Amino acid sequence: MEENIRISYFEKGFQWTDRARFGRLKAYAKEMRANPTPAESKLWEMLQAHRIAGLHFRRQFIMLGYIVDFVCVRKALIIEADGPIHDTPDQAVYDAERTKQLEQLGFTVLRFPNEAILQNTETVRAQIEATVLNRPDLKLVFLKKRPH
Repeated sequence: MEENIRISYFEKGFQWTDRARFGRLKAYAKEMRANPTPAESKLWEMLQAHRIAGLHFRRQFIMLGYIVDFVCVRKALIIEADGPIHDTPDQAVYDAERTKQLEQLGFTVLRFPNEAILQNTETVRAQIEATVLNRPDLKLVFLKKRPH
């Protein structure tokens, strides 16, 4: 599994989208960080400051032209907080394709409904902790620049 993550990462590079789209997404991600949903705030409170297994998480991070809610690059883990819009059939199809593309890079995607994050915080925390403990530590795999 670790080998797949290396190959996929090196093939895609660090920015993972074209410059024009990255600029638009960067502005939108900044806005989303400034105005999180209650579930995103609760999840960020749980993840920030290395509170889970001493790991660094980023929020509203741009990958493959998408903005993921939270990512731990070191463990190749993405965490999504899903509101009611994710229950619609069209959004479910979009989410499945997005997840497939992110998984092809070697990332694991965990999705939690907003209600679970807000009402069962400790269960969500336990599931995240169990997942990171079972993921390889990729600290030395990731480079800041794409290899030539």
